Amino acid sequence: MGGGGDNKIEETAEQRAQADVAMMQWKDYLNKYRPFEDAFMEDVDRMNTGQQYNQVAGLAAVPVESQFSTAVRDTSRAMVSGGLNPNSGAFKTNLSKLDRAKSTTKADNMNQAQVGQQNRYVSGISNIVRMGQGQETEAVQGFGDIASMSNQKASSDVGLAVRDRLDNQSVIGATIGAGARYGLNYIDNNGDE
Repeated sequence: MGGGGDNKIEETAEQRAQADVAMMQWKDYLNKYRPFEDAFMEDVDRMNTGQQYNQVAGLAAVPVESQFSTAVRDTSRAMVSGGLNPNSGAFKTNLSKLDRAKSTTKADNMNQAQVGQQNRYVSGISNIVRMGQGQETEAVQGFGDIASMSNQKASSDVGLAVRDRLDNQSVIGATIGAGARYGLNYIDNNGDE
């Protein structure tokens, strides 16, 4: 039954060499790669701050303001050149409709940008988990992507708002034209009674 003796197993030269290589790789990782991982984790933490959410909301608002400013200017010029008095109710109503569309688009764009920022944060957290598991990470959407999407949406919404305004004016114009045509035909057919 188990006699006395030393049960200690000595390390082989090969095992010591493997341990030395592993230790060098570990030090290499700590010196070269760990600082990047730490910096990435700090960046991900910053993605979930109020400052970041405010920044993306501001980025999303800029193209809306710009696009709708241009639409208001162009619409005003078109209405004036079409003979509409800038002090008239129709003139003000058209601009008011554009202003409401701008407010809606701006709020929507800002909300979508903040959701995009939240998605960036979640992607960053997922990448940290992947790094910890030694898995490949995925690209995280940047501010540029969010700003580009906001710009596209603003452009689309401005186009819709202006088209809706023009469609309404066409209907009004067609109705006025039809009324005028009816009146002229009535006078032509009934004389000056």
